[in-house]
Amino acid sequence: YTNGLQAGTGAVAAVAVPLAFLLGGWRASLIAISIVIVLLAVLWFVLVPAIPRERGVKLPPRPKWPLRRGIVWGVAILFGLRAIIFQGVTAWLPSIYVEQGWSQSSAAFLLVVLQVVGIPVTTVSAMLADRIGSRRVYLSIAAVSMLAGLLGMLTLPAFGIVWILAV
Repeated sequence: YTNGLQAGTGAVAAVAVPLAFLLGGWRASLIAISIVIVLLAVLWFVLVPAIPRERGVKLPPRPKWPLRRGIVWGVAILFGLRAIIFQGVTAWLPSIYVEQGWSQSSAAFLLVVLQVVGIPVTTVSAMLADRIGSRRVYLSIAAVSMLAGLLGMLTLPAFGIVWILAV
């Protein structure tokens, strides 16, 4: 799921600027991308068959929500904060670097790098966290790396590619 989101975001970031130049502006680029996304959604619904339900088959009871467990709240907060930071970086990164004087293509390239590098990193780190050592170590490394990347973008934005690799 995460890799699909990152691949899609990276693909859109890679084509948005060239499409804007080709089609005469951002609105036309975003409309073209939106049309492709709608067509892909329609294709998904056509190609993926519905799962038929057998009559008379009882579904198992739903599990109870573990809302009284502190670890559940900790993980929810951690992943919620991570999502807020990631979406914020994804949404604002090109604009921040264009404001710093970078070309639109160069700023969009940073977003592409963020997404493309993220795919193998998240996949490998998740596999390692399941098999080797404590997940806390991996989460700590990710948090420190993200903090370093964000602070680097704020203090030394000229080294954007370095900070993107850290985020």
